[in-house]
Amino acid sequence: MNKEFLKMQKLAGLITENQMREMMDDEKVPLTPEVKQYIDDAIAELRNSQSDEEWAGLERAEFWGNEFGEGVWEHFQNKYKNSLDVSQEVYDYIFDKVAEYDN
Repeated sequence: MNKEFLKMQKLAGLITENQMREMMDDEKVPLTPEVKQYIDDAIAELRNSQSDEEWAGLERAEFWGNEFGEGVWEHFQNKYKNSLDVSQEVYDYIFDKVAEYDN
């Protein structure tokens, strides 16, 4: 199913984020060493450039599951041409990495 169509349905409140991901039945960007390194570097750079309040605001805005996850997908879009999203493993890795900075 077309990612943009699903995103519009999500924005309209017709489906949830999880439903949108489940409906995307195409290939997903896997958690590879290259993807891990990109995530590690991007999160470290963001953390170093944000105040504690700004960093906390990213979580409140659900930035990690939305914009950041989409940014990872966009970065690897050419390598995984049939992908419409990143895998759940990638999302789990993102949230685990963010949690390390929160401790």
